[in-house]
Amino acid sequence: MRYKVVEVSSLQELEDQINSYLAAGWDLAGGVCVVYSPSTTRWWYYQAVVLHPDEPGRPDLRHAGPNVTREPY
Repeated sequence: MRYKVVEVSSLQELEDQINSYLAAGWDLAGGVCVVYSPSTTRWWYYQAVVLHPDEPGRPDLRHAGPNVTREPY
């Protein structure tokens, strides 16, 4: 199993990133965390995702695209 936390600074970016992971066979793990940072005056969005590559029916991530096969940050 692989575990990853997606961290972005806009809701639209979170939706885009999470949709890419879901399309590639990742599953959500828990809920969204939203944090305001006074030092940067920005909101930060976090969502954990997990991948179970050994389960039958899971897609081959070698063909999943750039946002999923590489670390986003």
